[in-house]
Amino acid sequence: MGKDIVGIFLDGKTFAEDMMIIPLGTRMDGEKRPLRFVQAGIENERAVVQRCQWHKGENVVSHLAKHEQGAWRKRLQPA
Repeated sequence: MGKDIVGIFLDGKTFAEDMMIIPLGTRMDGEKRPLRFVQAGIENERAVVQRCQWHKGENVVSHLAKHEQGAWRKRLQPA
């Protein structure tokens, strides 16, 4: 699997009260492979990483009234 990885994504999954951080290696053909996993208290405990822009936008929009969420999603997409 060595040199065929062209990108790495970090994902966090909650199991019981623990967070498992899973780096996914992405190949040129788009296939994703888990590289390993690390148990942590929270998703960003072990490394400084850029937060997923989609998740951040969804978190922000979730605090708005339902009737405003669609318009704000469209405004946040280009950002």
